[in-house]
Amino acid sequence: MSSRAWLGALGLLVHPIVPGAEPTWEHLLERSRAELREAQRVFIEEHKAESFERYDLDFERGEIALSSNGVPGLVGSVVYVGVYSKATSRWLWGWADGDVPSHLSQRLEAVRDLGAARGFKSLSRKSWRGDTLDAQDMTAVTFFLLQGKAMYRQPSVDGQRYRYWVFTDLRPTR
Repeated sequence: MSSRAWLGALGLLVHPIVPGAEPTWEHLLERSRAELREAQRVFIEEHKAESFERYDLDFERGEIALSSNGVPGLVGSVVYVGVYSKATSRWLWGWADGDVPSHLSQRLEAVRDLGAARGFKSLSRKSWRGDTLDAQDMTAVTFFLLQGKAMYRQPSVDGQRYRYWVFTDLRPTR
């Protein structure tokens, strides 16, 4: 996303009664949360996301496929947002996570640039202390700025970490 595009997304946040007002962090969070809530409703109710037995992540293609009985039913391109560790209470942005191929978080540059330009430090610092609600907020902001379609939270096998993904498109396969 170009800086002009994220400025356009930010323009959606400005309250119409205050001409020329700059959106605040609180406005960005509020709008991002609301947009993601609605998208998740569509993802669950209309795309029947919770009806699938499993997901498969294709790192090379940057896609997640939701399937049942070995048959994909919904596929989407994804951006890797980041990982939250319950053990350390830390958030790590996808662009700083060496465990996941960097091409999956390349689009986060727009999010990081916005954080740096606006002084929204949680968007531009690679890692910081927080909780699962903070991780969900970073995912919501990313979803909003990248004009996502849904999000997915991937638990680790031991349940101590969650990786967050934003779908940038959704394609039913049936």
